[in-house]
Amino acid sequence: MKDSDKKILIVLGAIIILVAAWFLVVSPTREDIKTLQSENATLRARLDDLIAKEQMKDQLEKETAEANERFKAELTKYPADLNQESTVMFMKAVEQDNEFIYDSIVLPEETQFYVIGSSDGSETEIETEAEAEEATDDSYVASECAYDVEYIGTYEGVKDFMDYVANYKYRMNIAKISIDLDEETGLYVGSLTTNAYAVAGPDRKPDTVDVTVPEGKQNIFIGAGVNAGGATGAFDSDNGQSIVANHELMILLDNANNDTTDGIIVSSDSRDDKTFVSSSDNEVVELKLTVTEEDGKKYVEYAIGSKSYKSEIAGDSLTVYVNSSARVDADDKNGVDVVISNATTIPVVFKVVDDDTASPRFNVKTREGSVKVY
Repeated sequence: MKDSDKKILIVLGAIIILVAAWFLVVSPTREDIKTLQSENATLRARLDDLIAKEQMKDQLEKETAEANERFKAELTKYPADLNQESTVMFMKAVEQDNEFIYDSIVLPEETQFYVIGSSDGSETEIETEAEAEEATDDSYVASECAYDVEYIGTYEGVKDFMDYVANYKYRMNIAKISIDLDEETGLYVGSLTTNAYAVAGPDRKPDTVDVTVPEGKQNIFIGAGVNAGGATGAFDSDNGQSIVANHELMILLDNANNDTTDGIIVSSDSRDDKTFVSSSDNEVVELKLTVTEEDGKKYVEYAIGSKSYKSEIAGDSLTVYVNSSARVDADDKNGVDVVISNATTIPVVFKVVDDDTASPRFNVKTREGSVKVY
């Protein structure tokens, strides 16, 4: 081999070694250097940020504490859950405080829809039940419930209901509402959907439900103090006490085993026994009150079973004095379930006196039209 060829081979070998060294050593090293420089820049920025925060430590801790307080204050606008017991008592309170009653209510289960935050500061929308189950114990989970309601009320009662919802202690809103006038009764009927919200999370406890409805009550939405559509407030000043001395109808409820009279007597004139409708059965009986208008006059027909009496109403309301009594013993079981049908514009107003607090003898079972109980 010629010397010139050897030199060429040596040069080519050197070139190959240099190229291999470039690709195998120099180039990867340069990439590593760039990567380290990039990481160093990121770490330097992070360090600078931490140094700045360290210098602002007191201010940041103060702002964090203030933010936590604002968050806690916002949480107070929402209950910890939407249990049905609390919902029932809310609905009952609406009827007590307003000329507004529920014709029907749908009580669905609450639905979780959002994880507000957790220890890592994340926020997540919940779209499936599986995602709801994955919410950790340190998360704040938002839930909602839509209540579909059919109602009856006066014009003022419907407005008061809207105001009641708007100013309720917890955040609620009326998603939709329909209102129609019943020209025959002068009352407003319709349907609405009310949305309620709750936030569950660490240290959040559900409200303690104070169920004020006596056990065994057939209709939890009816009872003392209920203010139905169109019921007058003329007797509010003395809590209906004036009805005791001046009333259109009287209901006497006593022990069925007493020696003097029947345990249940309903009368429009206590001096005339022809107006009496009574029961001596030691049991709860159904008392029907039907209020109608004929030729411009108002009438009430009261009936127990096949026994009934019809009387004209002289005033601008049907006032009913219920003179009840405490039960004597466990065998004292009589009482009335009142079924009211009021097709007039005047209210039916009850004043209940001395009823048994543990086991009331008097109960409004169903009602149509304007009814109020003191």
